[in-house]
Amino acid sequence: MKSSIKTYFICFAALCLGGCVTYDEAPAPTPVEVQAMQSRTIDCSYKVAYAAVIDVFQELGYIIQNSEFSTGLVVAKSSVDEAVVGGLWMNMGNVMMWRTATAHIEELNNNQVHIRVSFVAHRQLSNEYVKNSERSVALNDAQIYTEFYSKIDNAIFIRKNLR
Repeated sequence: MKSSIKTYFICFAALCLGGCVTYDEAPAPTPVEVQAMQSRTIDCSYKVAYAAVIDVFQELGYIIQNSEFSTGLVVAKSSVDEAVVGGLWMNMGNVMMWRTATAHIEELNNNQVHIRVSFVAHRQLSNEYVKNSERSVALNDAQIYTEFYSKIDNAIFIRKNLR
């Protein structure tokens, strides 16, 4: 019986202390790696690429905030998710979360463009003590950009072949 109590105690201590263990995170990508992740050179006209970027942002649920055809700049914002943070009897405040995206489309030659897009996550906390404390973090997850450019490829294919 004593050994089973000892075993439970050891397991309990391991579970409690397990939260204190830190793991090495992957190193932050270098600026060159970030640029490579965010950029693509695509064979199509500037007009087709520009329209495809706007289509994909809208498909992903973003609202176009600003769009300049002459400069190739497109700025978009996702809808805002709001949540109340707190426990059973204590409201610690409201948290609002959203993303912004910026794309730059540049014509390289007759039928080739360079697109660079960046996504940023925003979180804003408001309560009776803190008003609108905002934190923004650049999203450097390669999967986000892979999915974005996969949708760009599809949008460009449709524009080039079906319209």
